[in-house]
Amino acid sequence: MKTLFLRLVSKAFLFLLVAAGVPVCAAESPYWVNLSTDAMQWFIGPNGRLDFNISDDWSVGLAATYQDRMLSAVHIHLFSPGVYGSYAFGKSDADNWHVDMGAFYGKLSAYYMDDKGNTDIVNADNWTGQVILGHQWYIHHFTFDLGIGEEYNSAGHKPVYDPNHNQVATVMIPPTRFFFNTSVGVAF
Repeated sequence: MKTLFLRLVSKAFLFLLVAAGVPVCAAESPYWVNLSTDAMQWFIGPNGRLDFNISDDWSVGLAATYQDRMLSAVHIHLFSPGVYGSYAFGKSDADNWHVDMGAFYGKLSAYYMDDKGNTDIVNADNWTGQVILGHQWYIHHFTFDLGIGEEYNSAGHKPVYDPNHNQVATVMIPPTRFFFNTSVGVAF
């Protein structure tokens, strides 16, 4: 049921992303809003970002990611809303090199089930920080962004203990990771 729901949500988000670009194609620059998603990160889970240009160089935005997956026998649930700030070397509403800084917070729940059917659970606060260096292109009202980033997760490699306080598993989210940013979006 969750998988069907996630498929519907992801298809609806992508439909809105494309549909939002159609009526605004006649609008004039400068763009002041950019709705985007990091396509390469969808193998981890759905994500989205809404940026508002507040000056020629700066934009701020809201973002969210969702994870519901199995990693090395540990089932992970994590929803992380957050905020972004972006500095463009040039104009924030035109092709540019940029630096993004983001902070997210979420409640991590991880479940481990052993061979006997015993379930061990860890619940943790997860603070995430991201820094991305990238280049963004504007093609009509569509945006494409390529970049490289580093991410820090406070609940990375969190141990999962059984009732006897024996470590039975580890949450396989790395505390620090490098990643590629491949965002696509619509600007209006």
